[in-house]
Amino acid sequence: MTASLEAADALRSSARPSWGHALLLVWIVWLVAMTLTLAVERSGPAQPEGWAWAPMAILHVPYILILILLAFGLIDRIGYFVRGRRVSLPGKLPRETPLVCVQLPMFNEHAVARRVIEAAAALTWPRDRLQVQVLDDSTDPSIRNHVEAVCRTVRDVTGVSCTVFHREDRAGYKAGALEAGRKQTEADFIAIFDADFV
Repeated sequence: MTASLEAADALRSSARPSWGHALLLVWIVWLVAMTLTLAVERSGPAQPEGWAWAPMAILHVPYILILILLAFGLIDRIGYFVRGRRVSLPGKLPRETPLVCVQLPMFNEHAVARRVIEAAAALTWPRDRLQVQVLDDSTDPSIRNHVEAVCRTVRDVTGVSCTVFHREDRAGYKAGALEAGRKQTEADFIAIFDADFV
């Protein structure tokens, strides 16, 4: 059933023309119309003199639009040279600091586990609004014990909520661990750092 739905979606998406095809079609129509108009002008007026300007005026619309876009780009460049590279002022934080959850997916990362967990807990953020989730899918019991001990120490020393999640079924690998951890938090923002980012 799923395969037939995927095949139908693929057929529908391939049947839809893309923007590139639409632009190519417009360009071809414009090119043909411009060629015919120039051919008619060279062979003599085939229509009354009063309307001879209409095809050329219509065919110049894309050209005029391009000139307008280029003018806007020029204005933007001039504004850049006038203002320079001044940094805009930062916005204000909301009245209530949002809850941030830092997810650290890892698998048998004995060498870097302590460093990454301590770095995540040391982020400049209010301690009561910061959560650290260590998503440890390690298969080695000694590494699991090490990660749990590091989290316990970080929790005791810094006061940051540091929790370890072990999964027996590694479905989805790191992505599956991240999704399982996401379901365990009510944080407003989630930051994901790999175990060797420090």
